[in-house]
Amino acid sequence: MLYRTVLASVLLTASVSGSLDHDISAILARPAFQNATVGVEVRQLGSGDILFSRDAYRSTNPASNQKLGTSSAALSILGAEFRYNTTVIANSRPVDGVIEGDLWLRGSGDPSLNSTHLARLADDLVKVGVKRVAGKVIGDGSRFDTNFLGAGWSWDDEPYYYSAQVSGLNCDGNVVSVSISPGETEGEAAKITINDMDKNDEVYVKVQSSATTTGGGSPSLSATRLRGRNIITISGSIPIGSKAITSQVTVEDPTAFTASRLVLALHDAGIEVAGRAENREVESKPPSEGKILASWTSEQLSDLLKSFLKPSDNLYGEALLKTIGYTASPESPGSAATGAAAMADFFASAGISISGINIADGSGLSRMDLVTARFICDLLEHIHTSFPEGDRKAFEDALPIGGVDGTLADRFVGTPVEGKVRGKTGSLSGVSALSGYVD
Repeated sequence: MLYRTVLASVLLTASVSGSLDHDISAILARPAFQNATVGVEVRQLGSGDILFSRDAYRSTNPASNQKLGTSSAALSILGAEFRYNTTVIANSRPVDGVIEGDLWLRGSGDPSLNSTHLARLADDLVKVGVKRVAGKVIGDGSRFDTNFLGAGWSWDDEPYYYSAQVSGLNCDGNVVSVSISPGETEGEAAKITINDMDKNDEVYVKVQSSATTTGGGSPSLSATRLRGRNIITISGSIPIGSKAITSQVTVEDPTAFTASRLVLALHDAGIEVAGRAENREVESKPPSEGKILASWTSEQLSDLLKSFLKPSDNLYGEALLKTIGYTASPESPGSAATGAAAMADFFASAGISISGINIADGSGLSRMDLVTARFICDLLEHIHTSFPEGDRKAFEDALPIGGVDGTLADRFVGTPVEGKVRGKTGSLSGVSALSGYVD
């Protein structure tokens, strides 16, 4: 590929023989890097000796290396034992099995909440005697602001899973699974399912498909979403006998989407719902004197970080950034701006210079993010040498391991450092980043 930006920040945990300067310089002299902006620093962990440095103060786009700052700030500000809590609230407890009025689903920004968890909430409601909800199911995502997308995110990325919207109430990664299968005969319409349901049974998104079945060839399909709407469009063709092709497509308005998933869970649990979940009331709030009928608590942050860093999940990055912001300024909804300010305060308190740094989002999807190789090395060294043991271990255990798991599963395989690299990848069009520890 043609690189515009390359970032590498590496801390070595053992002494190194040979000339790193010669070897790395030879790599950077390759034609692929001729027109690239490159920032590299290799540092000896412990002594702090700089073993190689090339434009380490140059501001570059970090891509998903941005997650290193987000996760370390989250550990420092929220704590490794932090958990998200999601509650179901009503005006009163059920009378003769009926909830008079609306049922509220109040979130705290949990990026790991899924339909299985909502099914457990529904089962808990059955246990407290709920048989019918006379009103609507309303999602409350007011813990965060309503800027569902990050600053500087590309509009044409919006339908794709890595650009999922974030709310104070999220479910299933804020995507639906679209499966496209061939029909029985040539020319027949392709079969479409959403989350293993017939497309006509899905209540939140609608499908417009022109995909057809062909007699041969290879699948050629496109699944996208109309901007600002929950309408998925599918086109192309798929040959008879082909395996189903599955895509993850984002939804518009995660708060209302999550409420709709709870309605499905309630129906499956045998609870009747009279109203509609998708009528989200933006200005209304759950009753202050309401009764909490059921609640779900996430895993603690130290475990959530593994789901964040190893697969490089952007939704977690945005949720954590806004959670940091809310924790620092609870008088207003969590936002990227308040989260970024709290992160900057964390770096300053750690003695890490933020010269040349810009924090636009928590995931690195924004082209407005900027870091330097020197900043990343300073941060990684601070985590390893100054974090409490539990926080340090939580951070390092969440990093992908070269040749073993996460986004590094297929890298460093068969090399002397297989299994000895813990690092974070970062990739955008024209951008490549890798930072971490090498033993």
